[in-house]
Amino acid sequence: PSRLPLRPQLPPPRRDGNLSTSIARPLWPGLTEWPVPFRVLCFCSHRRPRRCSLDLETTRVIRSMTGYGEASAQLDGVHYSIEVRALNNKYFKSTVRLAEIYQGLEPEIESRLREKVYRGTVTVSARCTDASASAAYEVNTAALARYVQQLRQIHDGLGERTPVDLAGLLMLPGVLQPPGTADALLDKARKGLMPLLDKAMIALIAMREREGRVLANDIRDHLD
Repeated sequence: PSRLPLRPQLPPPRRDGNLSTSIARPLWPGLTEWPVPFRVLCFCSHRRPRRCSLDLETTRVIRSMTGYGEASAQLDGVHYSIEVRALNNKYFKSTVRLAEIYQGLEPEIESRLREKVYRGTVTVSARCTDASASAAYEVNTAALARYVQQLRQIHDGLGERTPVDLAGLLMLPGVLQPPGTADALLDKARKGLMPLLDKAMIALIAMREREGRVLANDIRDHLD
């Protein structure tokens, strides 16, 4: 049950008894698409096939569907890191994991993935760690004062006086504002993450090709 099938899907033979044709994507389990057409040499009669073999030497590359790549860099005081994982899937499916503030980059990342990968489930995890002083959130004093005023009105109505927890107020919506505008943060993250995505994809594709060569040798052993 664990052995690979002995033949890919082939077109019917010609009446002259010889077949030399090209197939774009044979369906071998665990393999992704063949990036270039490969040759299938079949020597058979139109009634009873005698010999069928794959000429794997003319195939440029076979890629497995599984792979992994990562890359990281430091840019303007910000540490960027990205990981790309690929698993088996008949179709292309992507999952991009980003912090909420960088969600605007998801369509660009998925588009870049589609340029390099045609099949498989691809998961991208990206992180940005800014340890510089410019990463500090700003306190919206107007919003904070408004929350404090409302709490005091509630306390006066109840006839009770309790201390105001400023640390808790900082967690309320609108009190803390991210540094810079959303567009500026996206532009900065784009400059740091997109080149790393390209590097991680190169590593992932290289791993898929290494596994593909192992699978190609396994197919060849089954055909011999």
